[in-house]
Amino acid sequence: MRARADQLIGREAELEAIDRLLGEAGELPGAVVLHGEPGIGKTALWLAGVATAHENGYRVMSSRPAESETRLSYAGLTDLLGGIVDDVLPALPSIQRRALEAALLLGEPDAVADERAVSAAFRSALDLLVADAPLCLAVDDLQWLDAASTAALGFALSRLGEGPLAILLTVRGDPPEWLRRSLTQRPTTFEVVGVSVGALREVLERRL
Repeated sequence: MRARADQLIGREAELEAIDRLLGEAGELPGAVVLHGEPGIGKTALWLAGVATAHENGYRVMSSRPAESETRLSYAGLTDLLGGIVDDVLPALPSIQRRALEAALLLGEPDAVADERAVSAAFRSALDLLVADAPLCLAVDDLQWLDAASTAALGFALSRLGEGPLAILLTVRGDPPEWLRRSLTQRPTTFEVVGVSVGALREVLERRL
């Protein structure tokens, strides 16, 4: 279910940052990272951002990993590439293509998903996609992303080229150190906290 920005009371600064990220494709790549305690409203903002990306004509790669998936290698990468992998596989170098097929369980049963080759393939896939249309890479609850997908994402983010790639992430607590190191451009980072008394009053007035 998509969240509408006009339903989010007291989140004007965060929504403005997301709108700014997605409103000027010529200024990309760029990133917005929303962090804070669980249940504070990060996912609602993330959903609103994903909806805005769709409305603005972005191709959206998204993943919402769960804690139970952290031990499943490349589960997050499968989410991100799930609907578009066929668009990029034919254009990848053969070694990258075979590794990505193995990681996504698309290749031969005994194929090996070499981590370095998978990471290089993911980065190449991003380059191919942004050359075709604006792209939004969105991950909610980044802390639950499995280790193999995290490695591929970190590799790709640290080697971004030019192109219209918008990155929208949420994470519980503080942004992890690997993310700080990987995002070569300075991200817009928000600690999402509770809304003000005035915003709560407005919510009650709308509901009642």
